Amino acid sequence: MKNNDLNAGNIADVILQKHKFVTIKDNMEIYRYNGKGVYIADSIATIKEETEQMLGNNATSYIRNEVVEHIKYQTLIERKELDKDINIINVNYIYLI
Repeated sequence: MKNNDLNAGNIADVILQKHKFVTIKDNMEIYRYNGKGVYIADSIATIKEETEQMLGNNATSYIRNEVVEHIKYQTLIERKELDKDINIINVNYIYLI
């Protein structure tokens, strides 16, 4: 990225083109869609890792956290939006395979 592109909003936009996230409004938890019908809770690590890869030595803790916050507020949804399909049962645990 060019130096004039090194702001959290631009970085967040690039990451949002690669990944689908949702942030639950009532608790501000952020989840990444894995492409297989499951939202997983590795979003913050994924966002910070992507930021680090894009910026290299220019990736400070401040900018990584700012990118996370930008993505959270761009992906806010109500919890009930995740529970629309009555044929899908949402569970609050992780499968270890």
